[in-house]
Formats: sequence, structure tokens, C-alpha cells
Amino acid sequence: MGSQERSDDSTTLSQAHINKDSCFLIARECKKAHMEWARLER
Repeated sequence: MGSQERSDDSTTLSQAHINKDSCFLIARECKKAHMEWARLER
């Protein structure tokens, strides 16, 4: 089972490398949403 987990990790890593630009965009949107949530919680 350990080897299976390792292969899953490498798959997600390669996907992240392929979609680097989209990852940055998603991270920016997440940051915006997180700031809104923090504002609502206060």
C-alpha cells in the first residue's frame, strides 16, 4: 500500500507542474476568499 501512495503523490506532483499557471490563479482566488472569510468571522 505504501508504494500505491507514493505513485499517487508523484501523479499529483506532475499535474501541479503541468498546471503551474492555473495553480497560481487558483491560489490567488483562494487568498481572496480566505481574506473575505476572515473578515466575516470578525
